[in-house]
Amino acid sequence: MGIGSACAGNRPGRHVTLEHFVITRFCLRDRWLHRRTGLTAFRTMDPLTPRTVDLRLSLLETTCLPALRSQTNRDFTWILLIDRDLGRAARQRLRDMTHGMDRVRFVEYRADAPQPLERLGWLAPLWQSRPDYVVTTLNDDDDALPRRWIEVVQSHARHLAAQDRLPPFQLAGARRIVQWDMIFTPGAPFGWAGPWRGLASVASCGFSLLCRWPAFDFSVFGLSHMYAETYGDFLTPSPSEHVRLVRQWLVQAARDARVGRIPMGRDAFFDASHDAGAVVIANHGGNFEPWRLNRGPWPGENEGPALERGFRPADAATFPDVEIDWQAAERHHRHFRPWRVRSRLLEHRLHEGRRTAVRRLRELTNGIRSRLSLGAPGPENDDK
Repeated sequence: MGIGSACAGNRPGRHVTLEHFVITRFCLRDRWLHRRTGLTAFRTMDPLTPRTVDLRLSLLETTCLPALRSQTNRDFTWILLIDRDLGRAARQRLRDMTHGMDRVRFVEYRADAPQPLERLGWLAPLWQSRPDYVVTTLNDDDDALPRRWIEVVQSHARHLAAQDRLPPFQLAGARRIVQWDMIFTPGAPFGWAGPWRGLASVASCGFSLLCRWPAFDFSVFGLSHMYAETYGDFLTPSPSEHVRLVRQWLVQAARDARVGRIPMGRDAFFDASHDAGAVVIANHGGNFEPWRLNRGPWPGENEGPALERGFRPADAATFPDVEIDWQAAERHHRHFRPWRVRSRLLEHRLHEGRRTAVRRLRELTNGIRSRLSLGAPGPENDDK
């Protein structure tokens, strides 16, 4: 298994063509997709209820949409991956929100006949031209990218290509993460914000994969931001079976494409937030880890530096690198009142409690059946 720092074989100074896709999943019913990728909160309840759809549209209008509208580099295609059963009214609201934006595409997803999203073939009809590399970036509907995110990711790739050091496979993401707890109260009209308190060191927002096409036919949907920094770290034992399989696929793809040794270690991951700024992750009571909202109020902003102690979002100066639509946040204030957030938290916990109870009952029933079958008389005992 060749592991080293050799390049992808591009000639020095060669112009590399990129196709860049920013993908936003909106109210998908496919539980397998959410659980398989680990890229976003796995919503246990039906995401297509009118109340949930209204909430997700409000979040998208407040965070994701203005952040993408404000990108300094607009050379990307924004894909809104929507459920085939999403209603007409919601589809029209999405069209109205994105009116005037170039290269916005709506793609239907069917849970009963899922597309192989972990590959790049489903994106090929949307290419502007046959690319040398394809970049896929995740941006959930409740998260916001810094204004320079697309610019930094693409500039980094072109800079490496000019030096003949662009690898055939590279991950990019954000280690700098700001969490926005959206509980709007009189004392904190737009909630609280502060340093990320999740488990992952790399955010799902902005998680990107660059692949040399067609040698590496892989999209960001086949990976998890939880392991962003470990896929290429071949010197460290695999933290999961998923990572081990990805590493095997990488090596095999490199051999098949005859690109030589693929870069590992530090060269396999690029922290775009170092130059672009921190991403903003919204927490609104519908996340997979809602307990973060119940750890008590943030300390006052006078108790320490803002990004260490937390602060009250208020205006454009709150997140200097990210565009937030504060007027939309004000319009949708009803979604983030404390009682509504607590209601969503309770609803999720009750739903998850029911699922856990059903699962445990099934395990108990199977265990009883197994013991009964072991104790049942076999054919050899029938003659006795």
